[in-house]
Amino acid sequence: MASEERIPVEVKEDLPDLGFLDPGADLKELKRGTKLDLPQWMVEGLNSGRSPYLDVEVPKTYREVYREIMSADPLVVDLHKQGPYYYEFGRQLIKQSQSEGEAIGRSITNTFKTRFKKILDSSQNSCDTESLKETQKMDMLERLLYKQGQHCKAGMDAWLTRKTGSIQASQMVAQQRKRKAAFD
Repeated sequence: MASEERIPVEVKEDLPDLGFLDPGADLKELKRGTKLDLPQWMVEGLNSGRSPYLDVEVPKTYREVYREIMSADPLVVDLHKQGPYYYEFGRQLIKQSQSEGEAIGRSITNTFKTRFKKILDSSQNSCDTESLKETQKMDMLERLLYKQGQHCKAGMDAWLTRKTGSIQASQMVAQQRKRKAAFD
């Protein structure tokens, strides 16, 4: 799903039979200098050869201004508004942008490290009624981690209160014992 996110690009050279990508043009070819937003998977395909056909611009949510906001206090930022797959899309952008790839990588890593502590704490200490409110500002990876944390907490609570049932030997072990008794 992250590969469906759009990236602003500029076409470096005329591309025959790709005019349909520009909804505002009636030409059969995509002209040099045309600026448009393309899905990440398409950008990766068009730039995978020896000479890339597109100049990739960094989407605004990954530019320096937003990276500074993230470094100031990543806990208050609504990542879901930035993009539901913020981390995964950022990881893919690292490969697309030579100039800012390293800075994007550091930013999403530091953001995740800081927010992970809060996600873990929230998943372990909130009840089910609070979970919707807690997860509204999280991207999809964070929501998955939150749900896993709640599931683990529920399993641990059940184990501590002895509601997990009794431990039983697996069927394979039980069959092994029967065979051994038959040969003796």
